[in-house]
Amino acid sequence: MIGRQASRVAGVVAICSGCGDTNRATSPTAPSPTTVTATDLVTRAIPPNNLIAPIDPTAISRGGAPISPFDVVRSGLDQGPVGHPGIDLPSAVGTPVLAVAAGRVVTIRQADPHNLGGQEVRLLIGEGTEAGTGWVFLYAHVALAAGISHGTEVGVGEPFANSPLPSSDGNHFELAWAFDDFRVHQDPICWVHQLNGSKRTSFEEHFNTVLRTDPRFISGWMSITFEGRFPFRALLDAKLFPEGAQLCYPAGTDVRQ
Repeated sequence: MIGRQASRVAGVVAICSGCGDTNRATSPTAPSPTTVTATDLVTRAIPPNNLIAPIDPTAISRGGAPISPFDVVRSGLDQGPVGHPGIDLPSAVGTPVLAVAAGRVVTIRQADPHNLGGQEVRLLIGEGTEAGTGWVFLYAHVALAAGISHGTEVGVGEPFANSPLPSSDGNHFELAWAFDDFRVHQDPICWVHQLNGSKRTSFEEHFNTVLRTDPRFISGWMSITFEGRFPFRALLDAKLFPEGAQLCYPAGTDVRQ
């Protein structure tokens, strides 16, 4: 959802409703897929891949809240060298929310920030070597389906929740390494890059050919403001970003006007 945030301090992301600041700009180069080094393998598992999207791309609203992309600094609430740690996608009330992979529900709490309601749910999809650690997929402002509770195991693609929000708001979807009983996030990555090959192709194709070309999408990115500034307007500048609007950007992309 627009405004749902996570703060990053020294490489650690702690979920919060508003903290920190950054003003770091990066060159507008295309993001590259996540790579894993030998050091990463010592400290955490390989990021999960072969995921499916958390919602059907055709369910993403074209006339609702603007899509909020990954790693773009939108306001002082996006702090650290990264930016927005997930992707916010608007859809209609009742839109099915899917398990991106087989996993286990490890945290559930009310999603209080910004009075959007719903629940904040973490699905553990990659077990860590230490208790309370692993790769989690965070679903913010969702309503769990009947029978889903802490410890429930779900299968890939299972509609275990739905969106309680109107299309004027958006659900926040985030992939990150978690620790401290899964309550603290580290090194969020672009989950679009971790989708199954055909799923990624279809998701990006829908975004590129249907969503980002819609006049309502363009108007949203041109007009939305945070703290009196335009965080997305420059992303539509073909001189700065010749590939056009994207779902994920290089870490800490800050082009606020």
